[in-house]
Amino acid sequence: MENVAAAEIDDFVFNPIRRERPSVLLLNNSQYRTGLTPFLKKNSPYKQSITDNESLLSNKNEIHRKIKYVHPFKKLASYANAVLEGLAIVEGGLSIGLSGLLNHQAPCAVDADLPKLYLIDEDEINPADLSEFLSLFQQIEPDRQPTTILISKDGIESAIDVLSVCGDNISVHMLTGSGARQIELVGQPCSDAAQFIGMFLTEADGACIATRLQDLEFSPDQQGDILRSATEMLRIQALFRVGRKFEASPLIASLHSELDRLRQESTDEAFTRHLYAMKAMANLWEAFVTEGNAAKIENSISIAHHLNDRLLLAHSLKLITLLHGHTDISRQFLQKSEQIFHEMGELEHSLFVRNNILVNSLYSEISEIESAEYLSDFVQEVSPYIRRSTTFHSNAGLSLLLSGNMKGALPLFERATTGSGPAVNMMASEVNYMIARYIDGQIVSPEEVWQHIKRLERSNIPKEFHYHQTCLYGNLWRLAGNDKDIAEEIKSVLREKMFLDYGAYLDDPKRLLKFAVKNMSTVVRAKAEGLPGRLGRFIDEHDLVPAAHVFYR
Repeated sequence: MENVAAAEIDDFVFNPIRRERPSVLLLNNSQYRTGLTPFLKKNSPYKQSITDNESLLSNKNEIHRKIKYVHPFKKLASYANAVLEGLAIVEGGLSIGLSGLLNHQAPCAVDADLPKLYLIDEDEINPADLSEFLSLFQQIEPDRQPTTILISKDGIESAIDVLSVCGDNISVHMLTGSGARQIELVGQPCSDAAQFIGMFLTEADGACIATRLQDLEFSPDQQGDILRSATEMLRIQALFRVGRKFEASPLIASLHSELDRLRQESTDEAFTRHLYAMKAMANLWEAFVTEGNAAKIENSISIAHHLNDRLLLAHSLKLITLLHGHTDISRQFLQKSEQIFHEMGELEHSLFVRNNILVNSLYSEISEIESAEYLSDFVQEVSPYIRRSTTFHSNAGLSLLLSGNMKGALPLFERATTGSGPAVNMMASEVNYMIARYIDGQIVSPEEVWQHIKRLERSNIPKEFHYHQTCLYGNLWRLAGNDKDIAEEIKSVLREKMFLDYGAYLDDPKRLLKFAVKNMSTVVRAKAEGLPGRLGRFIDEHDLVPAAHVFYR
């Protein structure tokens, strides 16, 4: 490792494959002197040197400005989560390996005109500021991400210690005689239970699974109690992440029972506060799974106020439509939730709530054309890898469709068909696009309808999404017109699966869809005459029921 070839460094910095995620190359002082000088002479126009913390902050602000964000994305910036794969349950700790737990993707940003290389003198840098600096790279398109070379006079181990407090999903390498070798960093654990719960709320799973209970402030007995409850929390989280939320119901019920027992037995005020925070999260999960239980939402809001926890309050208010339906009061509370997420740098959740505000407007007379277009454009250009991107685009298209702006609606629906999301969201977005084309006077062929019917049958959407599946089949039946084969196929499927008690409503697609609307979740507050607002009017006029999805998690 004494002599590092300039060609190796050149390959690491300028090979796009290396920048699939933010990359950091560690060099000690000897490697810097012997290997980097010829490289820097050759590529001086492409680099930016950072020799002290003031220079680091100046460059951070410049990057921040160029990627056009109001707030830098600091979601996971207070701990390391660089290579956290293959973790398993560890006795006395929370290191549990669960499929889907670490599959969260940070948003990407629009093109930024930045240097190819940042050369940083680690010895003069504040680790927390370096963390924020590197976290900004996660918002830049992968092929535009700069590379960072971190030079340590005190050796590689010193630099690794500095990086142990840096952001999520950073690829850290050191150079050997045969090229760059990836270094595995261990996630920095939370130092106390309050930090664990805070990290959990921001979905900072790396910190949570690296936390060992003996490092927290609990007694040995309390450690065991928290370990069981926290492990259940992470298991529930994992089920949500992989789209199996309904399987979480028994785990949530068990968690409720355990937390209630511990609260009754506890005389420790600090310990009880943490139990209350976990109880609030269990309430929110139960409401999310059942799309009901309004009393649980009220209880979580009360706990958040009692604990003076703004982030917990924002998560509780995100589910407010389960309590008040799509109403003016829900809109006010959603706006408060969005504001809190925005102020706390939780970009992804602020976008989720902005989507929910948009959906709320569909059941009113409020037209949000500019807001809808902006939301879709922002997700498309800045956060293309955000979870369920198809939902953002489809809801935005629906807002324009209900406003009669077909020219603007169709491209947004088309975006939705190439987005990401679970099967029920993807199929709903695609059928929404078909509805928009149908309203625009375009022909929807029987072959296309057949294709969607077969895909819907293969998608294996959980039966609990009964309303959604009934509406999907009903819409496809309507779009197929007088095709008798399609009608018989859909009726056969619905009789077999019996998502709802259809009775005589299977004789006509219009009757089927009206029946489905009457069986909608109480969230929408459907009345005998149908749904409120612009969406209700659209359904009455066209006998088609487009889907609008909110984010509860």
